[in-house]
Amino acid sequence: MIGVFAASVSSYLWTPIIFGVATIAIVALLGIHALRTTATASAVFSEVLSHTIGGLAIYVGLSEVVPRYNHIFKEFDAELPGIAILLIRISETFLVYWPSLVAPLLGMLVADAAVFYAFHKEVSTRSKARLWSAGITGLVVIAILFSIAAVAGPSIKLWNDLQ
Repeated sequence: MIGVFAASVSSYLWTPIIFGVATIAIVALLGIHALRTTATASAVFSEVLSHTIGGLAIYVGLSEVVPRYNHIFKEFDAELPGIAILLIRISETFLVYWPSLVAPLLGMLVADAAVFYAFHKEVSTRSKARLWSAGITGLVVIAILFSIAAVAGPSIKLWNDLQ
């Protein structure tokens, strides 16, 4: 039983980490394309796609991954650090209120595209487009890394305790 659980924890640990790192790479590559291209339409498309993929990754993490980790932690009565408890609380709140967040988040995505477009269309303000894009992309990356860090530590400790 414990050997099966250890394998399960291992897959639960590595799958989200691989997913998170792959998402960060995709978001970064699309963001770099958006910043390096001079074609505004292509840049805006890459920018919106980058931030949509990042947002969907955060959604999957909060609605699927964190609750699964929480179940494992509760099942084995694992002691959790404050960062993991905070992430679990955020996930629980998100699961209750996510339907009411869809419209505001879509509005924010449209606003993101409009601001980026306004800055990118003029050569003289492209540096502001770069700052805008880097800021939004940075927030997405930080959220994903925070999530990975919050569940990885307790998972590794639990897995090592079961070995």
